[in-house]
Amino acid sequence: MIVRRSDYDDAGLMMWWRHAYTADILIRNTFFQSPDWNRSWHSHFVANDARREGVLLHVERDGAIIAAVPLFLQRRAAGPLTAWRYLLWIGDRLAQYPDIATTEADPGPVWNAVLA
Repeated sequence: MIVRRSDYDDAGLMMWWRHAYTADILIRNTFFQSPDWNRSWHSHFVANDARREGVLLHVERDGAIIAAVPLFLQRRAAGPLTAWRYLLWIGDRLAQYPDIATTEADPGPVWNAVLA
């Protein structure tokens, strides 16, 4: 598996994600896994905040996309210095089911690829 950093303008990723969501083939197919919800949250809460950076990943196997991982990098500052940075889900603490969007029956190997 290959993990690639992407963005919401990636037509191939968005086409895969929309199809997987509308065809109801994502493992956890809730509104919070829809590409439109994630793009909207990114636009409103990440893109316009200098302390946040979008980190949209997608996972491929044999050249085909099998997962989208919508995250953002949060920066915390202490004066002019960055004190720490950490990754969070888009909609962290505000969405009921932030999760990886995947069609894999066993998402474990996908998670392992992302974590590596």
